[in-house]
Amino acid sequence: MTFVPMIIFSYTTKHLKYSDKVRFYYAIKGRDGKSGLIKEYDITQLGKTVFLVKLEYEAALIHFFTEWKCKHKILHAMINKEEL
Repeated sequence: MTFVPMIIFSYTTKHLKYSDKVRFYYAIKGRDGKSGLIKEYDITQLGKTVFLVKLEYEAALIHFFTEWKCKHKILHAMINKEEL
């Protein structure tokens, strides 16, 4: 069994106005629902505001969510490569 370092990334958008939330979600999912941040960084969405991300993209995600002033939490995890 081989394990891969990943991060579980959660965030909140409670502080954003509705119009900003729309722009935010377009940035994450793209206007077509398939592109955007999720496709660019090969993100697995675990829940509405929870992502499973490769460790190499941690800094990029922190930068993105800091720009949007979103509170976020990061948990480092080791995931079985066969389950990805």
